[in-house]
Amino acid sequence: MLTLRGLKVGLLLFLIAIANGERVAANDDWVKFGSNSSQTSFLNFKTEVWEGNDIVSVWELNNLKKQGEFGQFSELTYWTFNCVKRSYVFRQIMQYDEKFAQGNQLSSASFPNREFKYPKPGSIADALMRFMCKL
Repeated sequence: MLTLRGLKVGLLLFLIAIANGERVAANDDWVKFGSNSSQTSFLNFKTEVWEGNDIVSVWELNNLKKQGEFGQFSELTYWTFNCVKRSYVFRQIMQYDEKFAQGNQLSSASFPNREFKYPKPGSIADALMRFMCKL
């Protein structure tokens, strides 16, 4: 279910992407979150799920700038953040041989019972948690 908060965040990121002249993604469901020397990260706010006011889950897409160790050019990760405890867990990760999670799926792993962890300051998990939880 798309929330008013999700709409506001999605619209804000879309406007930022337009202002920066960035192509958002192959199907416009993905909004650029950030990039570094090895990858460009996108979030899909249509998949945002809140459990109460404390826990939020979202899909992240990473397009790699160079082919990864296992032949992947993109990865999908399903993140869950506990905003009150400031912790995270990723529940699923999939790797693809083309950008934007297209082409052949090279691998998939699910972690339904993983423990929540605290992110390393300055890490991708920390940035995603702070953004999604508005910290």
